[in-house]
Amino acid sequence: MKDFWVFLLKFAGCNEKKRHIDMRKNKLIALGMGLLLLGGMSSCLKDNETEVVTYDDTAVTAFSLGTLTRTMHTTSSKGEDSTYVVNVTGTKYPFSIDQQRGLIYNADSLPVGTKVDRVACTLSTKNSGTAVFNLRTKDGTLDSLVVYSNTDSIDLSKPTELRVYAMSGRAYRKYTVQVNVHEEEADEFRWTKALDNELNFAKTPQLRLLNAGERPYALFTANNGSTVGIDLKHYLAERDSALAMQFGASAFDNAVSNGNTLYVLEKEGCKLHAIGTDGLGNETHADHEGCDTSVVDRLVGASAKEIYALSKQGTLIVSTDGCRSWQEESLDSDADLLPTENINCTLHRLRTNDTMERVLLVGTQPGKDYALVWMKIADETQPGAGRWMLLADGTKGEGDYRLPSKESLSIVGYDGKDMSLGMSTDGTLAAILLSADGGINWKSSATYAWPEGLSGKGWLAACADKSGTLWVVLGETGQVWRGRLNRLGWETK
Repeated sequence: MKDFWVFLLKFAGCNEKKRHIDMRKNKLIALGMGLLLLGGMSSCLKDNETEVVTYDDTAVTAFSLGTLTRTMHTTSSKGEDSTYVVNVTGTKYPFSIDQQRGLIYNADSLPVGTKVDRVACTLSTKNSGTAVFNLRTKDGTLDSLVVYSNTDSIDLSKPTELRVYAMSGRAYRKYTVQVNVHEEEADEFRWTKALDNELNFAKTPQLRLLNAGERPYALFTANNGSTVGIDLKHYLAERDSALAMQFGASAFDNAVSNGNTLYVLEKEGCKLHAIGTDGLGNETHADHEGCDTSVVDRLVGASAKEIYALSKQGTLIVSTDGCRSWQEESLDSDADLLPTENINCTLHRLRTNDTMERVLLVGTQPGKDYALVWMKIADETQPGAGRWMLLADGTKGEGDYRLPSKESLSIVGYDGKDMSLGMSTDGTLAAILLSADGGINWKSSATYAWPEGLSGKGWLAACADKSGTLWVVLGETGQVWRGRLNRLGWETK
């Protein structure tokens, strides 16, 4: 093939010794002459009853990147920052080719820090089509057509036009090559302070955080004894309006969430408020009248089709009709082992069946050093069915990593796991713990750590919204913090 290009270049009047100066431009001249020669050859060969077939159609059929470099950052034992370079195998990040829209892109982005301003790529074409990159000149004003070569480096740091000329020279197909590179580390967790006691939470003796879709609500008791709910996300966007909701005094201990809907039961009026969001993110509010509150001590959790409560007799009960009626739940152990304080409920959809949820009920009891954990598989097709299993009874065996009791405890479902946040019994911030086995064992993770210097006392409230943001309110300072694992905030296209 090289000899063919040399022949064409000589034929075009190019000095072989100087062709390295403007090889790409000369290749285009040679390409045009080559197509003319093929046409002439075709007519000559016809006289000998041999036909050379040229094609009008062509396309890119495969595209991949070669070896890339990535700059990594590290910190020495002395706390000094430094960088080093590693290689990235481009073929591990396959490219999709959308023939209809003319797009060539990698769905799985390259790691953060990967250099794509000088990239060698490999591509294949249909019917021997000739690939040509349409690049901008250094001043950015003019186009520069460059014939593809798997040994040349191309700047793909921005979307780049790629043309494939048909063998006949009568048509070409145009593509946009887009190389996606992550702008942040996938598993890095970042904290930001959202509020510094602007809502005067520091004076609140207790507070709860519950979410309805992407809206986190702070519930606390007002001076007049009523329960107030504030949409924190709305307040951050519209500082002049707290968008507060007001409920009866009993609502504070009777608010639960299933992740999409916030349920608030007012015993005073036997009414259940269902607060959620529509497809546009607007708040929706529905009321269920005629609730039976005579048997309810307090609500403790909710799943897609069920609402759970502790009865006045100390048993676990469930409602499948918006708290209008209740039935006793089936337990595999004594009801005396149900939590009575710091009660939290998390949900995880089963990967093997999207109509089933793993419901976790976690809380503490006075006198027990460790949390009590119950679990149930809730089936949306059979509301009210299922049996609760006791996973942790408040004691700890050898080799176990049980969840220690805390003065203030919040359990949230985050990134497919269960996360524990709270205040230790000495009133200081406890280490963040994770459970990857359904609430049995809880361990710390280097990924999740409190911001340096952060402190709190008395109580802590936390929830996680549907966008992957973790919200925390600290009792002593009244500060509102939010954090997120980077990849949970990435848009999926």
